[in-house]
This record gives sequence, structure tokens and C-alpha cells, in this order.
Amino acid sequence: DMLKTKAPKSLTARQITSWAKAEHKRQVSEEKGVLQARLLGSRCLEARTEHGELKLLGDGIVVLEHLYYDETTTLQAYWWRLLARDWRGSRTLVRQLIKVHATENPALRSQIASLSDELDDLQGQINAAEIHMNDLVATAFGLTDEQQAYMANDPRAHWG
Repeated sequence: DMLKTKAPKSLTARQITSWAKAEHKRQVSEEKGVLQARLLGSRCLEARTEHGELKLLGDGIVVLEHLYYDETTTLQAYWWRLLARDWRGSRTLVRQLIKVHATENPALRSQIASLSDELDDLQGQINAAEIHMNDLVATAFGLTDEQQAYMANDPRAHWG
């Protein structure tokens, strides 16, 4: 209804409705484009929940916030954590983010939460091992700090 108030006054009621629908579609498309640009510029994504609010961070900077969901049925936080964990710069991420997954089954929710936490722990172990391995390689090959910094950047930026 708010968009309808912004429609040109010369339109009929039916035209105002059509105009508002088209304007809404344009605005959503524009926002999706902005979000996609922010996401593609990020090397690392993280999904967080704080006080019932779901946030998506790219390289530690909030790129999407003010999303609230029903924690008793919606699996959004786990879905977003999965997407962030597996993200590799895909242009389809925005479409994936808006998918809503839900269940009324508390046992399934508990199992998904447990598995999601386990995946996060494993990813942390993998990241720590990778850092250690990179340090060993850098030492073995005598890489300078500059060379190490270059290699620490996302490889997609160099060879993608």
C-alpha cells in the first residue's frame, strides 16, 4: 500500500496496482543486485544470529541484516551457515539465501543443529590445520612475508 501512495496521481486504481507491483519488482531486483555485488566482493562469509536476528557478514562486515524468523520452525540460521560455509563466490547465492526451510519436528531440528555445530567445529579444525600447513610450506620454501600475504589471499582472485 505504501508504494501505491507514490504512484502517479493520473493513474486509475488498476493502473496504480500494476505500477506498484512493477515498482516493487524493480526495487527487489535492485536490492538483490546490490547484495550480490557485496557478496561477490567478499572472500569469506559468516551467518550469525543475535537476539533472534539473522545477519550475513562478508569478510566480517554486515552485508545483510534485520532478518527475523521463527526459531521454533524455521531452519534459516542453519541453512545460511551451510551456505556461508560452502560458499565459493557463486552468483546464485542470493537465490539460495531467500529459500526458506522449516520443520515442525523438534527432533529433526535438534539433529540439524547438532550436525551444523559439528560442521562448524570441523571447519575450524580444518582452517587451523591449513594455517599450520601454510606456515610449514612458507618456512620450507623460504617465502617472504609479502609472498606469504599474497598466497594467503583467496586463490580465486589470482587463478579463477
